[in-house]
Amino acid sequence: AQSGARTSLRVLAVIEDEEIIAEARREAAAVVAADPELTGLPGLRTALQALLDEEREQYLEKG
Repeated sequence: AQSGARTSLRVLAVIEDEEIIAEARREAAAVVAADPELTGLPGLRTALQALLDEEREQYLEKG
């Protein structure tokens, strides 16, 4: 979000938002079950690859 701009995004609290988190997990599982390679969602596939690459890099730097 731009500086000073309002946003509807917020951080989830694990205990308070348990059902939202569970629903997101179910939805994500359904998406992957229907399209394991995420060919129909190239933007999501790219974002996940970037996230996983960053996590791998951080892991290797620690190791």
